[in-house]
Amino acid sequence: MTEKEIITDFLSSEAFALAGVSNNKDKFGNYLYDELIKKGIKTYPLNPSLSEYKGVKCYPSLDSLPEKVDALICSLKPKNVMSVLEDAKKAEIKKVWLQQGSESKEAIEFCKANNINVVSKRCLMMFIAEDSFPHNLHKFLSKFFGKYPK
Repeated sequence: MTEKEIITDFLSSEAFALAGVSNNKDKFGNYLYDELIKKGIKTYPLNPSLSEYKGVKCYPSLDSLPEKVDALICSLKPKNVMSVLEDAKKAEIKKVWLQQGSESKEAIEFCKANNINVVSKRCLMMFIAEDSFPHNLHKFLSKFFGKYPK
């Protein structure tokens, strides 16, 4: 699959798990979660140290979710990603988005070795909030400089 096809397939998922919500309001995972919910996209927040986020139950792990999801978004420090990817493998999740700043060579290789379609070095917001600033500018510049997925 091309990167564009992987992204399209990822975005077609009915429900996402998002590892990286936090009680630190400045964390990007919170921003992602809020935007996904605003768009009406079913998203389960994951954080083993948090019982709820903005009144919504926060799940400690993928196996504690109330339904199976086929897509995982990681907005974590790279050192924390591998344990979540191991859980994703066990849960048979085949679509992973490593938000910019979450990726590592090890994580990308793990996904590829386990037949998990992975998006990395991309900001999810450019694809789900492309109609708002600054994401529309990011998308425009990405296309202008030939960096948009093909």
